[in-house]
This record gives sequence, C-alpha cells and structure tokens, in this order.
Amino acid sequence: MTKKRLYIIIGSAVAVVIIGIVLYTWLRPKEVVTEQGAITPLVGSEDIRIRLTDEEIAQGKTEADKQKELQSQQDANRPGFEDVSEVTVRKVLDSDVLSPTLSKDRQKILYFDSVNNEFYQSNPDGSSVEAITSGGFNNVYNVKWGDSKDAAIVVFSGDAGTTKRFISFNFNNQAFNDLGNNVADAAVSPDGSKIVYLFVDQNNDVSNISSADFDGSKWKIVRPYHMDNVSLAWPDPFKFVVAEEPTGYDMTSLFSLETSGDTMTTVVGDAYGLSYTLSPDGKKLLYTASSARPNEVFLYMTDIEGNEHKDLGLSTMAEKCAFAPDNKTVYCGVPQNKNVEFVLPDDYLQENYVTEDSFFRIDTDTGKKERLAGPTEFNLAYDVFDPFISESGRTMYFKRRQDDRLYGLIVPENK
Repeated sequence: MTKKRLYIIIGSAVAVVIIGIVLYTWLRPKEVVTEQGAITPLVGSEDIRIRLTDEEIAQGKTEADKQKELQSQQDANRPGFEDVSEVTVRKVLDSDVLSPTLSKDRQKILYFDSVNNEFYQSNPDGSSVEAITSGGFNNVYNVKWGDSKDAAIVVFSGDAGTTKRFISFNFNNQAFNDLGNNVADAAVSPDGSKIVYLFVDQNNDVSNISSADFDGSKWKIVRPYHMDNVSLAWPDPFKFVVAEEPTGYDMTSLFSLETSGDTMTTVVGDAYGLSYTLSPDGKKLLYTASSARPNEVFLYMTDIEGNEHKDLGLSTMAEKCAFAPDNKTVYCGVPQNKNVEFVLPDDYLQENYVTEDSFFRIDTDTGKKERLAGPTEFNLAYDVFDPFISESGRTMYFKRRQDDRLYGLIVPENK
C-alpha cells in the first residue's frame, strides 16, 4: 500500500468522525436550564411542544405555555403541581393503589400496586414511577407502614381479611420475616428497628402483646391480652396503641399501653363505630364514635392519653381524615349522601356503602371548620379513603374508592 493511499484512508476516517460529531451535536436534544438547574429533555420535545390541540388554541394557550407544562412534568416536585388559583382535584397515579403514604422526608409517594403486585414510589406529583421491590407479592391485603417508611408490616389474605398472615419487611435490604400462624396483628416501631404483635395460641389459651427485634428475635411478652380481634400501632417510642377492631354492632374501646407493659390507659371507652387515625408526631388522634348502633358517626380528637376530648363537629369516619404535618390542621372527606341503611363503619369498610364527599379543613386548635369544595363542584364524585397530607400542607392525597386511583385535593396557597 502506497503512502498516498494510506493518507487518503486516514483522512477519510477522520472526516467521518468529524461529521458524526457535528451531526450529534446539532441533532441531539438540548438540555433545558431552569431555576432548578439542568433537566433531561423529553424525547422529541420540540415536536411535542408545537402540537397545540384545538381546545388549547381556543383557550388561548401558547407554545410557550405548553413547553412550560412539559418542563414542569420532569421536575422532581413539579413546581406547577400545587400552583392553583382555586381548590382543585387532580389524578396523581393511574394505578390500583393500596396503602399509599409519603416517605419520611415527604418527597416520595410510596404505595403497593394491586395489579402488578409490587411496591412502587413516585414523585409527589405522580411522575417518575419506579418499582422498589421485585418479589411478586400475591394476596396483599394491607400494608402497615412504620414511621421511618423503610419498614412495614405486610398483611396477606386470600379471603378478604377473614384469615390473615403477617410478615415484617425491610425495604432497604428486601429482607422479610414471616411472623407465623399465631400472630393476629402487628406494627413497626417509629425507628423501624422493632415490632409489636399480638400472639394468640387458642389451643393452649395463650394470648399476649409481645415485642421483638424486627427480624423476630429477642422477643418478650409485654402484657397478657385476651382479645384476638385488635389493631396495633406504635406511634411513640414508649407507647403502643391497642384498638379493638371497629364495628357498629358492638361497643369497643381504644387504649394506650406503655412499651414496658406497666400501664394500660383507656383513651376512648365503650363506643360504637370506633375507629381512629394518628397525628404525625404520635401525640394526638382523631376518632369517630357513636353512642348507639350507628348509621352516622361523629369526629372527635384527643391526646394519646385520652385526657381531653374535643368534638370537631363533623359527621364522618376517621378513615376519611388525616392530620397535616403541623399536627393541628386536619383534612377530611365528609359524606354528603345521607346513610339510613348501612351500619358504620362495617358496611363502609366492606364497600357496601359508597359515599360522595365534600372536602373540609379544620383547625383543631381553634375549632374553625372550612368547607373547601363539594360533590357538585367537580365532574367526578369522590369517596375519600386513606388520605395523607403533603409537605406543604396544601394537598390532601387520597384513594378514590370508586376506581382505586390516587388523587390530590389541592388548596391555593392564600386560602
């Protein structure tokens, strides 16, 4: 091969490389820089940006408006998500969600997907959904998250809750511990390192509340407790909450129990339809109750010791209410379709009774109640279930029981 021919080959190769670099630089999507920094562009974002629909054109929307919307969808907290001028409801997740909650830092939504049988997380606006497990969880009935949100009790049932099986699950290392056939309920400690559980051995007439390390080791009996139909929570490092399962057919009670087992205090005693939800700091609880077999229950608040009880003046269920991060503001869904037929909360929890809710906000310090919106103000009816509140305190996330999707009620900043 002559030197001249070799130079031609090398020169051609260099030219191809230079042309490739130029084409890549010219054709690649450009990063968009916002006040939050550089964000990854949407594929074909230039093409998407200019496609305004007839409806958008009629609304006076510009290409710049639509580009701003596309950019906001890629930001971790989507700055525009809570930018509303009036009370608004938005669908957040188009999945069958079970036991949704926020991460400890309130920057992620955590939930179980009942169709894909895995746990997922997303940004607070529902973007960037990703699986956080790969175990294939079948027959998940409920998830009882620990306050740390990196550990939970996963409840399994193949018969709609008649029989249940419990595991403790660590999301950091995907480790789990089967709690066995004799556990009737369980909960995770605030720091995620321990569990409390109700152990029941009917054959030997043994029933007690016990605690253990998260993997089930170093267990100890806290206190004998001869009732196998209870719900446990661990909201405070030194206190458990022990509640008999809510029903409108019998009177039940709710207790706080020192983790040492020494003192058990009645927080709410002998009420029909008794159910509850805790404040983020674990020091207060909302509860609903009635003095007679109820087709209507009423909302109250007390502290974890049951020292003072405050009537909040609403007829709703605790399953429809949640505390904001400030531990004093409460958001609720309040049924507007009056119930005269069903027993609460039994028929509601069994999904025999579907509600159409108005949205209320309550300042529990002053007792001030605000009706934020009602069923006639939206295109859809909302049966609010399992709500939780955003870091800003302005969005109430909730599961809409009509379709099992996650929605957010957003309140304007100045309201």
